Amino acid sequence: MGSELFRLLAISGGRAVRHVERALKRRSISSATQFLYLQALVDAFPGFLFVGDLSNHGLFDVTDDARMIDSLVRKGWAERLHDDYDRRRVKVWATEAGSAAYAEAVSDYTEAVNEAFRCLDATDKTNAKFILEAISESMEELSV
Repeated sequence: MGSELFRLLAISGGRAVRHVERALKRRSISSATQFLYLQALVDAFPGFLFVGDLSNHGLFDVTDDARMIDSLVRKGWAERLHDDYDRRRVKVWATEAGSAAYAEAVSDYTEAVNEAFRCLDATDKTNAKFILEAISESMEELSV
């Protein structure tokens, strides 16, 4: 049963991600992960986050941080600078262009996500969220 659940989760999750990414590509956003990094930086705007903060909060894998931040900086959607007090730490923040790109893409993202889950009613969505949070917590415990 566990392997069948994993297979279904992988297939449906992959399809949902690909659906959302097709919508985001119209806005020059290359992946759902890139969108979620940009979203986190825009949420911190006009402040900043330290590189590593995103992965420390369980949103992303630390190996994605440098690659995703580099891609956002290349597009002019983020800037980074070494911290004045601890030169080992790097601050990263959304630029105005990044905030504008996010604002243009958020409706496409929301529409694509809603389309991906249109087969679920409100109760199903609540139950699915509960189940996925439980799986996420279990996986977090295994990754420690």
